Amino acid sequence: MEPYRFNRTEELFARAKKVIPSGIYGHQTPTMLVMGSYPYFFSRGEGSHVWDVDGNEYIDYMCSYGPIVLGHKHPKVEEAVRKQAESGNCFNGPTEAWVRLAERLVGVTPFADWTVFAKNGSDVCTWATLVARHATGRPKIAVATGSYHGAHAWCTPLAAGTTPEDRANVVNFKYNELADLERALEENRGQVAGVNSIAV
Repeated sequence: MEPYRFNRTEELFARAKKVIPSGIYGHQTPTMLVMGSYPYFFSRGEGSHVWDVDGNEYIDYMCSYGPIVLGHKHPKVEEAVRKQAESGNCFNGPTEAWVRLAERLVGVTPFADWTVFAKNGSDVCTWATLVARHATGRPKIAVATGSYHGAHAWCTPLAAGTTPEDRANVVNFKYNELADLERALEENRGQVAGVNSIAV
């Protein structure tokens, strides 16, 4: 098998850096990857596979960060998208489908009374933080060091532009080390509203 080449990737990334902060920002930034060994730009997907702009083929083990559980271009999903697009695809408010999906999710999740929709994991982690703080009346959130928690100011791994105040209520502990979590909780007794330990 011939080694993957990234000529088009490098060319696009050079162009992107001229017009987009860091070329690619957030959790997809190449600064968090092994340079020259992972695709930066994709061109298409089908089933369980994706292709980058250089034509290299990959198995999408991450399911595009979660939502592509049926594979790329699944016929039933594509048909449902086409059908919805006939009515429009961007409004200033939700549609009836929004309510039907919420009802379905609450109906199949025994412990759920409500559901909310978000565009990414950063929003969900931040909302969970707000709910935990509201429910407990406590300000701090314990997070696993080195894990990815989102791209908002309180949790972004790239701290440029954030302030000390953005992270004043973040308590760090070592991922998968119960003793260190216990230490962090003890040092902040009565102040921690929740624990966020998502790992990448």
